Amino acid sequence: PPPAKAEPAPAEGDGDGVSIDAIFGKVEVAKPAAPDAASVAKSSIDAFIGAMRKSSGTSPTKAVAAGSVAREVATLLLRTAEATAMELMASDPLAALETSWRGIRMVVSSSPGADDLAIDLLDSDDTELAARIEQRLDLPPMDRPDAVFVAPTIDSVATLAELASVGARWSVPIVVSAPVELTGLSLDDPASEPPVPAAWAELRARPQAQWLCVATNPVVLANEELGELQRTVLGSPSLAVAAMLSASVGQTGGPGQIFGRAGAMVGPASYRKGQGERAAFLCTERLATTDQQRAVGKRGMLVLSCERGSDRLRLSAAPTVHGGGDDPQLPGRILAGRAARFTQAVRDELPPHATEREVAARLAQASGAFLPRSQGAVVLEVRKDANGKVGVDASVGGGLAGAAFKFSSDL
Repeated sequence: PPPAKAEPAPAEGDGDGVSIDAIFGKVEVAKPAAPDAASVAKSSIDAFIGAMRKSSGTSPTKAVAAGSVAREVATLLLRTAEATAMELMASDPLAALETSWRGIRMVVSSSPGADDLAIDLLDSDDTELAARIEQRLDLPPMDRPDAVFVAPTIDSVATLAELASVGARWSVPIVVSAPVELTGLSLDDPASEPPVPAAWAELRARPQAQWLCVATNPVVLANEELGELQRTVLGSPSLAVAAMLSASVGQTGGPGQIFGRAGAMVGPASYRKGQGERAAFLCTERLATTDQQRAVGKRGMLVLSCERGSDRLRLSAAPTVHGGGDDPQLPGRILAGRAARFTQAVRDELPPHATEREVAARLAQASGAFLPRSQGAVVLEVRKDANGKVGVDASVGGGLAGAAFKFSSDL
């Protein structure tokens, strides 16, 4: 007799087995309640495991179209990859590296093609910061930098005092980032005016604090949205000030154009802060009004800010920590430091008993090195007192320094 017909093979997934397509077809990736990386990853994995449990020991449901399965699998994998990437970028080592890189990029890109700008990088922890900076400043006067910018946030008044002393010794202003709460004020509570903390008041009373500028209110360096996830990278306000100064030097030849609308600079990014009608796009962590900036400035701290809904960084003031009397603001202090180092360099080149005429001749010869593009905004004059001591008086125009000021140095 002819052989019996073979029974048809059972469909894949029949019986006790369960097909992978069937499992994926049952996956329902729910939107997490909180749009953070951990929630998205957990939601995706839980959905997959739940689908496997439903399939265990049961017959598969109606086959899901291959295209639908592929789309859901792709969505699941994409969300998991995005969530994992978000978590990795938020880890301390990567976050610190990214913040530093984006901050330096902001400074470099603020003044493209400026040949008279140079940037040196120094890597140090808080415990050795002042000592490391001092080592790098031990150079001939005119080889020192015009300013030092410290990117990490410094919340120790003792460390700030050390940095002020280093800046004063080498005639180089140091700009750091610090929380506004050191002054006793808060940007979140503009109405209150508590007393100045004793440690901050003591720091401000030091003459060396003329060489220290403290900036607050971090700048937004990047803002990324991946589905329901959002990642905002905040960076050092001191590096934002460095970028604004660099832009001013590139445009005018001096550091003075950093205030108000003329000195505003487009920030690297902005983010949405708040909900509903109170929501606003900001390029700094918090919105600081002009009145808030002035109130904090009176206590010797610079507040970086922006306009609501604007992508431009703005400054209304840039005081030094000392900030007393006729002290110039940061652009003026930078030029005062350059003038002090310039006269020191001239003094070191002159014989001990140089005459007034010899000093004037040497100044005229070297004046081009003070500011290559000063265009007559800096006037250096030699003076001689009743005792025969020779000195130099410098007059700097407001276009270069933000406000006109005079500087005097004995030789």
